[in-house]
Amino acid sequence: MRSISVRPLIQDDIAPMAAWMVQYPLWARYGLTESRARDIMERGLAGGDVLLTADTDESAACGFAYVLPRGAFALSPYLRWLAVRQDMTGTGVGLALLQAAEQESIHTRAELSCWRPTLTPALSVFTSATVILALARYPTM
Repeated sequence: MRSISVRPLIQDDIAPMAAWMVQYPLWARYGLTESRARDIMERGLAGGDVLLTADTDESAACGFAYVLPRGAFALSPYLRWLAVRQDMTGTGVGLALLQAAEQESIHTRAELSCWRPTLTPALSVFTSATVILALARYPTM
């Protein structure tokens, strides 16, 4: 079994993440460039947003979650981005990041919101005692 640890994202994690995330068709569809991704994450770190990353025994910073503490109508935390490097999909990294984002959100508000436009018919709803969110599953992510 693969060991996964989630930690706060640091400045040194940003450039490598920006490089792999723009390779996904979904990010490209939204016009995200490496430069823009770096800028958004750097502003988030400086502004006190919650940015988490996951490390495994084999790979550091192989996924991340970006939570806006007061993003959903300025009432509750909002999961802005959740991404896992393509070679690490299906390993539990995304789930670990989602659970960590939920735990971070409990400190500020009772629910974590996540909205995604319907780009695919697969939509799953995850429910827990403190979190209700909808997360679209994209085949390429």
